[in-house]
This record gives sequence, structure tokens and C-alpha cells, in this order.
Amino acid sequence: GYGGEAQIVEIAAKEITNDLKFARLVKPSIEINPKATEKHGYKMEHLGKFPSFDKVGQDFVNWIESSKTDKVLILAHNSVFD
Repeated sequence: GYGGEAQIVEIAAKEITNDLKFARLVKPSIEINPKATEKHGYKMEHLGKFPSFDKVGQDFVNWIESSKTDKVLILAHNSVFD
């Protein structure tokens, strides 16, 4: 990222076999780096109404576990940067 401390502000996934989608915004517990806001447009005042990562992360795990497939492949977009 931009150096320093950072947190996840969005999780999105698509289960290809059954075309199921998961998309959630996440309220960070620290301020967002101004460079990240400039790049992605996320601001604390916008994300403050969403649940924290503890809740969204567990929802994501539950979504994966509820998949109707017996194999799950997770790919990360832009993971080198993030």
C-alpha cells in the first residue's frame, strides 16, 4: 500500500459455479491514508456506517463455507499492493 498502517475496507467475491456474489464494505478502526482516499475514494465518513472487519470477515467465512462446491479457490486482486 502506501506504507504505514492500513486495513481492509472492502471484501468482494464471486462463486463462479453458481453465480453467487458477496460484497461488503468494512468500517476501519483507524484513519484512512489520504493517498488511499485519493486513489479509491473511500472516506471515514462514508465507511463509518458499515460493520467492522470482525463481523464482515465472519460473514465472508460463512459465505465460503455455505458454497455448494467441494473446492474453493480464492484469488486476490491487487494483493501485491494491498
